[in-house]
Amino acid sequence: MKNSEIKTSIRNFGFVFIGIGILGLYSFYLQYSTNVHPEAISYIVIFVFLLKLVIGILIVFPTKLGLYYFLFALNIIYLGYSIGTQISNKYSKYVRQYLQERKS
Repeated sequence: MKNSEIKTSIRNFGFVFIGIGILGLYSFYLQYSTNVHPEAISYIVIFVFLLKLVIGILIVFPTKLGLYYFLFALNIIYLGYSIGTQISNKYSKYVRQYLQERKS
């Protein structure tokens, strides 16, 4: 793939992470107002969705730190989901290729 195609596909994945973070926090807010959850679970859920939101923002604005967080998130997806294995392998290769081209 060309460098611009890699960059746009990585950016699109960042928008997906931002969407997951925003929708997750919004759905938690709606659920929290109707049900009573243990406080520790609430903190964990908020932390996870805020982490997704921050990773998405760091990916959309192309920073080196954001790309390394993206690789970290891809490794978690690789372990957690069966279809995530294929997605993670593909995008990890693209991110590593993009980082190599960026160094040169």
